[in-house]
Amino acid sequence: MPRQPTIQPIEPERHLSAQYILETRGLTKEFKGFVAVNQVDLKVNRGHIHALIGPNGAGKTTFFNLLTKFLTPSKGSIEFNGVEDGYFFLDQCRDIRNNFSAAHLDVGKLDDHEFIGFSNRCAKYALGDEHNLIGVNLCAFMVAIKGGKFSSEQKDQWVHRIGKTHEAQQYLIFGSLHGIYRDPANSEEARVNSLSVATEFAPHFTPRARSDLINRHRDYIAKGDEKRRKASKQFFEKLGMQTSLGEHEVHSLLFNACKRPMAVHQSFDNFYNEPPFAERLLQLSGQVATPDTVKDELVETVVTCATGNQFGASNAALAYLHKMIKSFSPNEVEIMLTQPTKKGILGERLKASSACRTRYKRLVQLIDVSTVPAKSAAAYSH
Repeated sequence: MPRQPTIQPIEPERHLSAQYILETRGLTKEFKGFVAVNQVDLKVNRGHIHALIGPNGAGKTTFFNLLTKFLTPSKGSIEFNGVEDGYFFLDQCRDIRNNFSAAHLDVGKLDDHEFIGFSNRCAKYALGDEHNLIGVNLCAFMVAIKGGKFSSEQKDQWVHRIGKTHEAQQYLIFGSLHGIYRDPANSEEARVNSLSVATEFAPHFTPRARSDLINRHRDYIAKGDEKRRKASKQFFEKLGMQTSLGEHEVHSLLFNACKRPMAVHQSFDNFYNEPPFAERLLQLSGQVATPDTVKDELVETVVTCATGNQFGASNAALAYLHKMIKSFSPNEVEIMLTQPTKKGILGERLKASSACRTRYKRLVQLIDVSTVPAKSAAAYSH
């Protein structure tokens, strides 16, 4: 015969009044058939002190744990200050947030279990109440992200759930996706999953979402964390958000994007290996305004690869290279027209190879005459 708790219900009223600071209705907790708390209706008046009195096993601790949400009720509900129990538990989260030490971080650290509990409570009671019944289970999402490469259907399901949840939780998730991608400890599948989900939302990021990601990126710069900074920069690049990084980071992206095709161009089998690097350079240069500090490298790379060598040029890469030349600004046109007189790979090839000179002249013909600066008119007509 299961032991019956000594906390007994009182007769509930049809309408609850806000004069009570805390109210429970039909609060019940069962453990595998044992009823520890049975249909408790409690009303705590404002300004009064209440006590739970009873022998061991009466259910006092279980009842208190239900009120503080250490346990989940089997039945019934809790209202705090006239509001469903979510307010009570969110208020605890606000206290954690507001009182967390910013001055002494060494003694104010939350471990991963505490953080997940904090996040889930916020998600459940800020996002899962009667006003917004849809939220994302963060634990399940993190397990899925790191559990193997998403199928198309799996990715679509998570994208749908994230798209339906509250904006505040979306910010938390976007930050987590960025964190997963830039963490070298994560598997490549987890990084690909995080990027594929983030890509679906990137075109619609709010200014606040962009600002949060930028601040995270700048934290890596401030800490000198080069591995995470590099991965973070790649994350922005994949999402087409290079312009958000600032001129210094855009310079770094374009400079490195120029170095790779130039290195491949001077290597064995360059005709076969150049196209993907030329395509990437076209994508990057088309998404951002080229900083003045990297224009020389960009123009030299594009024109050198398009001119080729005495054996020819990479035909598969020419389509990308020609598009970039056609989009050159007046300043970039000026740089291009001075290349034959400069010391370098292109200048030497133009001197030594008539085939290179012929291809270079064809490249010059791609330039719109209206973009040619006056001081470069002679070089253009020559």
